Amino acid sequence: MAYRGMRFVLMAVLLAAAFVATSLADWEFSSPEELGMDSTQLEAMTSVIEAIDLPIDTIVVVRHGEIAFEYYPRPLHYGPNGGHVLYSTTKSVTSALIGIAIGQGFIESVDEKVVDFFPDRTIANLDERKRSMTLEHLLTMTSGFDWTGPDDAYHSWGAAIRSGDPVQYTESGSDLDF
Repeated sequence: MAYRGMRFVLMAVLLAAAFVATSLADWEFSSPEELGMDSTQLEAMTSVIEAIDLPIDTIVVVRHGEIAFEYYPRPLHYGPNGGHVLYSTTKSVTSALIGIAIGQGFIESVDEKVVDFFPDRTIANLDERKRSMTLEHLLTMTSGFDWTGPDDAYHSWGAAIRSGDPVQYTESGSDLDF
């Protein structure tokens, strides 16, 4: 029972850490107790991680907009001042955030056209496929665009980042299809 509860805590912490996208220097820090949390539970979590050697790189717990807890089991690789590539983890976070935005009325539905979110942007090779692509297509990875770039994901991702404009890179003649 305790292990099952710990898995829930780990999942919650990992999801919270995924939202930390800016430098930690930009955040306010408080103790877990100041934010209504029990630091002994957080420390127990780190003990379990170490005891069963879970492959976790970083945990940052954010509550009420403040950092309550940080844990870096491999600080030489992933510390408080470094970034961390999340790859496909971002899809789950994006999906959750789209759901929140729909629930709060910022987005009407997943049927909205993607191009409508970029009214001031000139989209390369704009055709009917791109005009009809919806949020649902992106969330379910069914946009129908083929990737004709490098075969491996690392180099494809790197080329998009190095282009200086990953959105335009993806919107160019070659597109991703997962």
